Amino acid sequence: IFKMPEDEFLEKDILQKVLSTKGLESYSPQLLSAYNLILEQNPLFVYSTRDLENLAKRFMLLSAESDGLLKACVTEFAGTIYDSDARHKFVRELKEVLEVEEVESKDNNADVIEIVASDKTLVVPKEKAYIIDGIEQVLAISNQAMMADQAHPFKQGLLIEGDPGIGKSTLIKAILEKNGFSKRAVNSNKRYYEVSAGDDNVLEILQKAYHEGAAVIVDELDLDEDGKVELCLNNFLTSQSNIIDKNAPELNFKVFGSKNASYEAGCKSLSPALRNRLHFMYMDAYSEKKLVAIATHAKISDPEEFVKAYLQCQKEVKYGVNMRTFYMALELEVKAQVDLGKSAGLVV
Repeated sequence: IFKMPEDEFLEKDILQKVLSTKGLESYSPQLLSAYNLILEQNPLFVYSTRDLENLAKRFMLLSAESDGLLKACVTEFAGTIYDSDARHKFVRELKEVLEVEEVESKDNNADVIEIVASDKTLVVPKEKAYIIDGIEQVLAISNQAMMADQAHPFKQGLLIEGDPGIGKSTLIKAILEKNGFSKRAVNSNKRYYEVSAGDDNVLEILQKAYHEGAAVIVDELDLDEDGKVELCLNNFLTSQSNIIDKNAPELNFKVFGSKNASYEAGCKSLSPALRNRLHFMYMDAYSEKKLVAIATHAKISDPEEFVKAYLQCQKEVKYGVNMRTFYMALELEVKAQVDLGKSAGLVV
């Protein structure tokens, strides 16, 4: 009868084996405790030893930070919990299990986080920090492995699930650009492509990104009705693990996918094989309070009324009014206020 490996095996043959490359074996019990906690609190989600291996890689990246242990565990596991209250409960109990406290930062009182992209600044609620950290750490772990000529990371990209139109791909794109990626980069290591799983040329774009060693944002993975996109990604990510030449451009290939939540009616679920190769994170829709915080940060004259008007429009129109619409309207409103100030002689 099959059963999951015992804790002793997980600690000695997986965690210590990975952590020994940086002399961090003593942290194995704490990382294993975090893994067992998420198994207990989120029993419906399918975890594997690959998640444990990736947690060890993540901690190695963050070990020099004073709160690196907590940050690694939160980023690895918090996003796998759909319910926000349950997610907060997990983080609270995780601090007790690890016997650590979150380090206060100078921005701890801020309600939002600014992501400075190539041509604009994206403002998101602070509660989305675990997703931002997740995306940036995928880039950092991959880069660290390449620089050190190490084995490829256990997770070769990231998948964000969430309600339609909440800005999943917009967030990924902003963070890639913040980290020096662009669609026109000369260096393919800093180039990214963006495509929908439902586009006619999606397989062509994926193949191009793979052989160039570029990053690719694959939006709306639930539109992959015939499974061709998923099969292509699985083949590329599997092939990537078998490449011997450490200088092969394909090793830099990274996937950032987004899809509607699996619990949505008629929404296609991804195969366990692909989900196991990508770091999974769930993204909540923005609450009215968080939208007001974003509008307030943008210095909208009446943020509460602005958000109410947006939500009313979303309710009446139903389709096509989403976070992209919100940010666009926010930008136009800010510009209108600046123009009004200029005409009144209030802005120089």
